[in-house]
Formats: sequence, C-alpha cells, structure tokens
Amino acid sequence: MDSPIKKRTNYSKGLSKEKMERALEKAHLEPHPNLAQIALEYEVSRKSLSDRFHGNLSAEASPGKKPYLTNEEEGILTTFLIDISGIGFGHTKQSLKLLVQSLFGKELESLTDGWVNYFFHKHPEVAIRRAEALDRLRAREMKNDSIQYYFDQLKIAYEKIEILSNGNQLTAQRVFCMDETALYMNKHSKYIIAKKGAKNVFLVTSNNREHVTLMCHASASGHAGCPYFILPHNIANFFGDSFKGSKFSISKTAYVFDLIFEEWAKFFVEDIQAVRGNPRDWCLLVVDGHACHILGSKGLSIINAAKILALSLPSHSSSILQVHDVSIFKPLKTYFNNALTSYTRILVFMDQN
Repeated sequence: MDSPIKKRTNYSKGLSKEKMERALEKAHLEPHPNLAQIALEYEVSRKSLSDRFHGNLSAEASPGKKPYLTNEEEGILTTFLIDISGIGFGHTKQSLKLLVQSLFGKELESLTDGWVNYFFHKHPEVAIRRAEALDRLRAREMKNDSIQYYFDQLKIAYEKIEILSNGNQLTAQRVFCMDETALYMNKHSKYIIAKKGAKNVFLVTSNNREHVTLMCHASASGHAGCPYFILPHNIANFFGDSFKGSKFSISKTAYVFDLIFEEWAKFFVEDIQAVRGNPRDWCLLVVDGHACHILGSKGLSIINAAKILALSLPSHSSSILQVHDVSIFKPLKTYFNNALTSYTRILVFMDQN
C-alpha cells in the first residue's frame, strides 16, 4: 500500500492580520525569538514575520507577498506611461516589463504576466489601446506650442471676422473646413472569411494603380458641399447622373497644385452662396498646411475677394486637428472600398463566364 503523501501547508492562504500581530507581539517579548518556530505556531509566513520584526516592512502592512513595486513606484510608472503615450511613444504590454526593470532595477524573471494583469486591474486609468500609426514629421509637429498657437490664431480670426462683419458674430453656417483625400483603385478589405488555418488567403483586386483625389468642404452647421474631383486623365461619362453639382480637373498625378487650387476656390465660392447667409458677412475657411493652399496667391485672392478669411492648420497636424478625417473621409473610404471590392468581384465572374 502506497504511503500517503504529506501535503505541505500553504500558509499564504491562511494569512490574517490578527495572526501576524500576535506572532509579532510574541517575537518582541522573547529575548532571543525563534522566528521560524513562532511563524509555524501562528501559521504565518516566516519571511513576512522576519521583515516586520527587523523593520524591513511596516508592522501595519497587510500580511502577504511583498509587492514588486511600492505604491509610490506604481504611481511614477502610471504617470510615465500616460505621458509617454501622449507624445506617440506608448509602451506595449511586452515592453512594460523591460520598462519596470529599467526604471526600478527589478529582476525581469519576477515580473510575471500575472503581475502585469494585476497592475492594469489596480490602475484602471491605464489600459491597452489600439494605436494609430503617426509618421515622424507629424509626431515632431504635434507639440503643445504648435497646437496652442493655432487656437490663438483661430481666436484672432473670429474676432477679426466680427469686426469686418460690422459686429455680427461668426456663426456655424459661415465656418467651413476643406481637406483632400485619395481614393485608390486597388484597395481591398483587410479581413475576409476563409477556411480556418488556411496559409494562403488572398483577395482579387483591380490591376489599376491610379487614384482619384477628392477635395471636400463642409460647414460647422453640418452642410456638406459637392466634392471636387481630381482625375488622372479625362474619363468619359465619369459622373453620369451622380455627383450633381460636382466638377473635376485633370492632373497626371491626380495631386493638388496651384492651378487646381485656384479652380477649386472658384467652385467653393459659388457652392456656398446658398448656405452662407448674408453675403456682406465674412466667412472662415480652415485648410491644411499644404504649400499650394497657403502659397497659392491667386486661389487665396479669389477666396478673400468673396469675403472669406482663410486659416491654415499647422503643418503635419491634420491627423489630430482635421475633422474631415473622422467624420467624412473614414466612412467615405469604407463605403468606397466595399463598393470597389464588389465591383471587382462582378468583373471576375464575368471574365470566367
């Protein structure tokens, strides 16, 4: 008959503050206390009792395993993680352990996944978030000084327009924003339904590498103007019955340059006449910092002659200041890419038949 295996008592589960206080009291009463014997008698951790007895740990501390970081160190770590992510250099869950090792000199082996999960549970002000890519130039310009300067200029523009409009304050229907974006002919959905475990998953796309640029404007009151298209070449019947009121220009690269911005300025002034209200009151137009927008003197002259004051965003800051990126362009590109994928699928079926 096999002898029964004697299980080791796990005193960590039975730790209590009361037992620790009585054990510590007895240890202080004895001239030469046997801490191991006292810990066994009161069913407390010998290491915890020893730390409290020798002053390495406060007697009022809750009994249990010594934390990896003190509350002060965890506060420093939390503040650092929030600050560093705010300037585009946030840490991943994997690099958090290396950061703790670097900041506080902790052993990497002792920083388990359990501790990482406990840290996030204890500090709900930090969490794992999906980050968007931000190139180096945009990150360099995304400084508090640049952003504050823009809002200072925006305040000055509001005050100047009120003066030019004989005391009439700027209203939402007279505040406009313009930005451009590119729609590519060979973009496709990133995720598709396929066989689980399949190594090769692909999606047929168009072999057309061209793109179409859209220049869109909208008002703060919610009016969305007709888009202005920049095409790589003259496409017959491009509009058909759709996009009534829209216009287009031809550019081999389909990019915006001075002459196209000048044509768009004429189109913009005409398009907003019905929504701007009193033509004697000045409007505000916010554009990004593209060179042709701020240096295209003819285009700006057309805008200024129509009593519209143009204000430029700081260079490389449209990712955080340009409202079109989220409210207009993101859903537009989603619908466009889905429609393009469906159209390509139809063409493939037609070729096969």
